Amino acid sequence: MGEIIWACPQAGLKRLRRRWLLSSVLALAVLEFVVGELVHLPAFAGSPSARRSARRLAAGRHPRVSRCGQALAGDGRKSLADFQVGEKVDGVVTAWFGNNGYVVDVGGKLQGNLEACELNDGLPAISLSKRQKVKVRVLDIDDAGKRLYLTMREGSLERSPRKPYLQGVSGQDMQRFVDAKGDEWFEGEVQQLASYGAFVRCQQPDGDGEVDGMLHKSELSRGFAEEIERGQMVRVRVRDSEGRKMFLSMKDP
Repeated sequence: MGEIIWACPQAGLKRLRRRWLLSSVLALAVLEFVVGELVHLPAFAGSPSARRSARRLAAGRHPRVSRCGQALAGDGRKSLADFQVGEKVDGVVTAWFGNNGYVVDVGGKLQGNLEACELNDGLPAISLSKRQKVKVRVLDIDDAGKRLYLTMREGSLERSPRKPYLQGVSGQDMQRFVDAKGDEWFEGEVQQLASYGAFVRCQQPDGDGEVDGMLHKSELSRGFAEEIERGQMVRVRVRDSEGRKMFLSMKDP
């Protein structure tokens, strides 16, 4: 009888321990989902972590992959040499970096970058979620950076070369554009696309300096959202500025 009385508290503790572990796992899963969804909001797109992820993408490096990422079993591929440009492959989204794109597992412990501008033609109009299966084509193979670049767009695979983010823009270069705010027009090149607009690199008329600015989709000319792409030249003016940030427009003042 004494043994039965002694065993009951132990059984109760085991049940409590199992319930606590289960509730902890569920709470962590919910927290990761909520935080992951918040990253997609425009308010988080300009956060320091999102900007760091964008710089990693431009340098050919992907951000840390989420532990919740679902890996593919693989089909025997072990290196970039097993892929060919234009080839269709199946993948699984394992991580995202703000509004700049996604990391896709293509099997064999290999991953590729699916930039936001490669989701569809024009401004990105769709979004993906972690563990979502996707069908992509190999857009480019960077042997030096050990990186695959992927696309979900149809048609030609010819793209403008990627350019690194500007580092250490001088206040003098920035002030030149700020002083021209209003009705002076500049030539700019589209560097990156997001669901809320495009980033454009503007060059001073004298050619001595260039600055990246934000072109919101509401400031695009009519019908341009469906045809805009990276590397495209546009005519813009400075609509507003805040610190080292510059906001552009394609519309007349």
